[in-house]
Amino acid sequence: MNEKKDFYFDLKFFKALIKLSPSFFEKNNWYSECIIIFTLIISLISEWIGYMIGMIPGQMYSALLNDNSTIFWKIMITGSLMYLVKCFLVALVDFSSQCVYLVFRKNITNALHNACFNNISLYKLIYISNNNIDNPDIRITQDVDKMCKDLATTILPTILICPFVIGYYTYKTYISTGGYGCGMIYGYFIFGTLINKLLISPIAKWTNRVEKCEGNFRYKEVTIKDNIEEISLYKGENFEKFEANKCLDKLLITHFFLYLWRFPNIFWRNFFNYYGALLSYGVQYIPIFVFYTYKDIDPKKLPEIISNNAFIYIYLVNSFTRLTDIALTSGEVAGLLQRVYELLNLCNNLNEKRYDNINTNDENNLSSFTFDNVNISTPKGSVIISEITLSLNQKKNLLIRGSSGSGKTSIIRVLSGLWKITSGQIMSNFTINDIEIIPQKPYLPVGNLSLYQLIIYPLLNDDESIEVGKKIDIIFGLLDRLQLTQLVEKGSNIIDELPNDFINTLTPGEIQRLIFIRSIIKNPKIMILDESTNSVDLEIECIMYDIMKEQNIQYISIGHRKSLERYHDQCLTLKRYDSYTVEFL
Repeated sequence: MNEKKDFYFDLKFFKALIKLSPSFFEKNNWYSECIIIFTLIISLISEWIGYMIGMIPGQMYSALLNDNSTIFWKIMITGSLMYLVKCFLVALVDFSSQCVYLVFRKNITNALHNACFNNISLYKLIYISNNNIDNPDIRITQDVDKMCKDLATTILPTILICPFVIGYYTYKTYISTGGYGCGMIYGYFIFGTLINKLLISPIAKWTNRVEKCEGNFRYKEVTIKDNIEEISLYKGENFEKFEANKCLDKLLITHFFLYLWRFPNIFWRNFFNYYGALLSYGVQYIPIFVFYTYKDIDPKKLPEIISNNAFIYIYLVNSFTRLTDIALTSGEVAGLLQRVYELLNLCNNLNEKRYDNINTNDENNLSSFTFDNVNISTPKGSVIISEITLSLNQKKNLLIRGSSGSGKTSIIRVLSGLWKITSGQIMSNFTINDIEIIPQKPYLPVGNLSLYQLIIYPLLNDDESIEVGKKIDIIFGLLDRLQLTQLVEKGSNIIDELPNDFINTLTPGEIQRLIFIRSIIKNPKIMILDESTNSVDLEIECIMYDIMKEQNIQYISIGHRKSLERYHDQCLTLKRYDSYTVEFL
């Protein structure tokens, strides 16, 4: 049973934050820094306008007590304009914060993509690494989205502005109340911070658990969608409903425990906020009843002074409550950030390179492949093939057979560098780049792609019109020969974007033929076909092998069809208990 990996709002969070921080900012690009500075400047101006607005009630009291209509309307008009400016600045701060979110998400996602798609890092992470990391796709999409949005729109604006606001209003409070008033407010904040520290750490843990359950539930639903036809043929609707509901129940229970921990945090946050307003009036006690600061002030001016002081004290308390308000968000971000950092760190620390299992043949050795006492094991250490010795001459084609689990596909993984041989030696005249592999499970990428892009995958769309024209002519010839011209009719043109459901309309046989064309147009020296003709009829199968022979492409096939024997010269049969036989056909 897998041990739960929990994250907390602790030193590990701050360590992850420090190490992940450079990824928020793109190298040699100051856009992130500029927009953050712009946000800070606009926020400071907004706070200054807010201070001016806070002085208006006191001025209003003074004008009303003095029965001065002219000053009253002057303050009224000035205040109205200030509120318009304040609202504009608040909207501008929100807009710039959303821009920070977009930049942060772009930079973090690019950093994850660079790490995960660095050669075979993601393959090793999922299939070979012992870290058992859950839902990398959810971490790259949903977790990064939530993390960057909370950081950019909730946490960062508060952290940027609070030091300046707290410093200014502390000075103003000290002038009227001395150290006593500042001490009361600061003590109130420290006490609230200690309570928050106790309350937000479990939130980070349960946020991580919720995100893991969300990923599992989403994966279950996507799997059902992708295999709905097979499920319907199996009459498996009741089973899938039961399992999907089980995933949902686990998700909702985990959410419930998260909300249980959010409850005391929300209670304390609201109490801290509301009681802060009362505390601001309590601070008024010091200058009035302790220092008698205003005993000689004209009673008509005293309401204005008290109103202005109340605003200053309330705003200082409010500045501290802003920090405590983000405690709940910080706890959730702590869990998300550590999940994102864990994925990035693991991918960066993996050896992303393919295993170099193939050694170069001697000049006098004309064999395409020579296996010399090669042992192949799974990444977990289970032996699949033991001491296989085989020589495949140039221009000779090999058929590999065997029962399920006997290690047929394992040979492909070794030749492609995904797995490492346990012992022995493989000699060849080919490099990995000379080999074109058609996997047993064909893959067509999704997105707004054309038929041309599906076929030339994984190459990017070629900008050289002459080369594109030549490739399209070759592709049209292969489509016609393999009886796939109807696919062009499904789209308006081979280079135009296909409908979103195009891939779902293809039969398994059509997909296998498309994948075959994709490999042929690359002109490889050798092709390896893993069950790549089992969904086409014998006529099409014959055409596919004829095309490879016409282009002088050597090939290795994995399959069970009796018809495959006529296209091959040798047959390797893998048997149970690590044994094998080699025969000439």
